[in-house]
Amino acid sequence: TVGPKGISQPLDLQNVRSESVHANQIGYRPDDPVKRAFLSIWLGTGGAYAFADGLGFSLIEEATNKSVFSGKVERVLTIDGKEQLWTKPPKNYSSTAVYRMDFSAYNTPGAYRVYVEGVGCSYPFEIGRPVWEKAFLTQMKGLYNQRSGVELGPPYTEFKKPRDFHPDDGAVITRSKYDVLAKGSPYAYADMMKGDTGEVVKDAWGGYHDAGDWNPRRVTHMYTTLAQLELCELYPDYFNKLNLNIPPVDGVPDMISEALFEIDCFRRLQMPDGAIPYGI
Repeated sequence: TVGPKGISQPLDLQNVRSESVHANQIGYRPDDPVKRAFLSIWLGTGGAYAFADGLGFSLIEEATNKSVFSGKVERVLTIDGKEQLWTKPPKNYSSTAVYRMDFSAYNTPGAYRVYVEGVGCSYPFEIGRPVWEKAFLTQMKGLYNQRSGVELGPPYTEFKKPRDFHPDDGAVITRSKYDVLAKGSPYAYADMMKGDTGEVVKDAWGGYHDAGDWNPRRVTHMYTTLAQLELCELYPDYFNKLNLNIPPVDGVPDMISEALFEIDCFRRLQMPDGAIPYGI
């Protein structure tokens, strides 16, 4: 590069971020069995790109700007290679060559970035014990912020939302004869409207909005609740003490309190014969 006085200076790529170098921005626990970053770039109208063979990489400590670990870049997918993505047909879903950098053996807590020689660096990331907990708490707060039928705001969240779709505020929910189990589609809104009986369903409120919109609260959302309860069964010492910063229920861990919010929605919908409607 050329400096301010026209003097040629070497480019310090160890301090230049490259969009080709990808590291997990959640971070890595010291005891995570696999710690990897990836190297790849798709050039848009320029198409795929293959990096030179034999590149090296290093882990740069943010505090000292020193290399603390090094290794070789490994190609894991060629430009014309194929990968299986769930039920989709095999192909290269990145549309370019993909390489990995494995630093699983490194476990010292701190802030780092991955540097690929001649290419540049990733965004900085953390190696530390609480990184996955932070991600989990963020997700759980997302669930809380999607609650329907209750007012949201401080001290539990900075997101402010008035109580919505609550019967005490004039919201009226009526029952439909449309049978999701028999018909097979939970998205047939026109048929649900045709099957409207006019029968008012009292206390039909609660559950979670879906993607932030007024999306029906469906029983499929209970998958989240089942996962929450299973985590409490698998790791009771941890999850029974976890503070989610949500309205407390006396004698009940926060994790189970969040699960109960969704359970209570369908418990209120339950009919005298035990049947539970598909959703709201």
